[in-house]
Amino acid sequence: MFGHVRRLNALGSRFHAIANIVNATPIAKALAHAVLGVDPRRSIPAFGASLFDWFRKREPVAATRTVILFGDCFSAYNEPGVGQSAVRLLEAFGYRVILSDVGCCGRSLISTGLLAEARGEIARASEALTELLATTRADAVLVLEPSCASAIRDDWLELLPEGTGAEARSARESLARKTFLVEEFLDASWDAHPRRPEIPKQHDKIVLHGHCHQKALWTSESSGRFLRRIFGKDLSVLDTGCCGMAGSFGYVDRRYDLSMAIGEERLFPAVRAASDAVVCAPGTSCRHQIHDGTGREALHPVDLAARALGL
Repeated sequence: MFGHVRRLNALGSRFHAIANIVNATPIAKALAHAVLGVDPRRSIPAFGASLFDWFRKREPVAATRTVILFGDCFSAYNEPGVGQSAVRLLEAFGYRVILSDVGCCGRSLISTGLLAEARGEIARASEALTELLATTRADAVLVLEPSCASAIRDDWLELLPEGTGAEARSARESLARKTFLVEEFLDASWDAHPRRPEIPKQHDKIVLHGHCHQKALWTSESSGRFLRRIFGKDLSVLDTGCCGMAGSFGYVDRRYDLSMAIGEERLFPAVRAASDAVVCAPGTSCRHQIHDGTGREALHPVDLAARALGL
């Protein structure tokens, strides 16, 4: 169930108004505990209206440059507002956005040990993204979830099917080189964007908590550099370790207490100490853990940037 979270989220999104009411009830929490082992103290993520449905209803924006936005399991079905902010932000920088619905990156299957299924899911998504890149001549594949970006840039190169030829391997390597976090791409291409919106003077203090995959592979600065272009010295990167959620790890009852203890080591005290600052975290699991551990709402970097620019 945890490994196939995309299917669960897509179903919940379809009936999100009812699902969210039901999931908040003691009966639903008891059922989640009985069937999945989810600790009753853990909040259940809300579902939202499909990002893909929202995108299909929009008028296409004309632009000379194109980027592909990867429709991940969470921004597509749980937090569509994050995906909407990403689309508006990228359009403000002069890009035509193509929202890809190519399936899951395989991260949830990898983290639950379902590697054979992950290889199949990855093969389908990889082939579809490679073809989409070629037909649209897009500049990049942009990802909102650091765990999805790390899957495409790292795990996909390891989980090749048996007997993969040099051409297929090369295609995945090329895809990995063209994949970025949204905010990472906006920073790295700062002087080459088709246009750059005016950035109003900001007054908010921001604290940034980086995702573990992000910190391990590229450091928190892969989000921090772009945010500094908007918030300058008002951005502080928290010196924190893991939030303690780690995908499905922190949900189950046998690990809930450990999950919260990990959060209490560094993250929760740092967030509580920053009571006068806006909390920012690119990982959906991190945002969920911050909410459950401190009661604070953390924003994704693209949400934060879109609000700052009035988008």
